[in-house]
Amino acid sequence: MHDPRFPDATILIVDDQPANVLLLTRILERHGFQAVHGTTNPLEVDQLVAGLQPDLIVLDLVLPGGDKYAYYCRVCGTEVGSKTEQGQPSANWRLP
Repeated sequence: MHDPRFPDATILIVDDQPANVLLLTRILERHGFQAVHGTTNPLEVDQLVAGLQPDLIVLDLVLPGGDKYAYYCRVCGTEVGSKTEQGQPSANWRLP
């Protein structure tokens, strides 16, 4: 099955479990996405985001180490402590 709505979308998958990266990559490629990239190393994410400029980041928020929300803000270019346009929680909000 091919999804023609987003033929040129670049997708980055970040998960510390290689099986999850592989599964998501295969599913997305099966649906016609050609620019799917994945990593299990959170230390590579900044460089990959800068180089790929992905349209979508599938980010495992249970990556080992660090403040997950602050990491999310850094990757997405949101200032830690600020609110998004939709008024989502600030960095004071913590994941369980």
